[in-house]
Amino acid sequence: MDNSVLYVCESPQSFLVTAIVNKIRAAKYEVTLATPNSNYIASLNKLPDIFIVDLGGEESLFAGTLKYINKCITAENSKKILYIIGSEEEIKFSRHYVQEELVSTTFRRPVNITDIISQLNMQCARKFEDDGLNSDPRHAPRSFGKKSLLIVDDNPETLHTLKTWFSQRYDTFIANSGMNAVSFLKERKVDLVLLDYEMPVLLGIDVLQVLKSDPATAQIPVVFLTAKDDKETVMKIIAAKPNGYLLKDQPMTKLLKSVDNFFEAPEAPK
Repeated sequence: MDNSVLYVCESPQSFLVTAIVNKIRAAKYEVTLATPNSNYIASLNKLPDIFIVDLGGEESLFAGTLKYINKCITAENSKKILYIIGSEEEIKFSRHYVQEELVSTTFRRPVNITDIISQLNMQCARKFEDDGLNSDPRHAPRSFGKKSLLIVDDNPETLHTLKTWFSQRYDTFIANSGMNAVSFLKERKVDLVLLDYEMPVLLGIDVLQVLKSDPATAQIPVVFLTAKDDKETVMKIIAAKPNGYLLKDQPMTKLLKSVDNFFEAPEAPK
């Protein structure tokens, strides 16, 4: 399952929809907006794996789209999932066209976008684990004996998202500042630190220098997380000599695989 979302609603340009979609995109999901038009949705080159249908508006407009989505979900070997947003009456209406057991989650108004993102994260992580990158045993989810991570980022949404993803595999801890990370690591060791490159007060590079200067934390591997991939930033990161760096905007599967590969390397902590 990839991190693509089709968000279906009557008014894609409304303030509320824009706010919801922007939050979902900030959580590293690719969002395609569509009105309840089954012909348009069927014409998309690549249909996203995740449907979110926001039933606000004229109910009858959604009948054809819900029927089409029901057909997509029930197709052989389909891995698509459906979330529905609506009032109690709107959700009851949707059940005329989509079997209740095919709806992964329903969100009643007023909707909390954090709840939607949490469900998306957990669903994608479960799918990734269940699929084992398909049925090939060579690609089955790997166990690393309770390896532990500390994720350091000043953005609470990024922290929440990454913790949800990595908690499926590892003992995962979080810190919302460089100083908190340093204090945490003086009390408890982890197998890897995923460190935000750009943070207020104490930059990622500064945190790395503090850790390397203390014999108690000098051997803890540090991988930078960055939203930038320009030459200047990359050269600064390389000069700081971390154990690697990862781009924040990668899909969940790639980030997980990168950390998996780190622990599989011969020089990785055992």
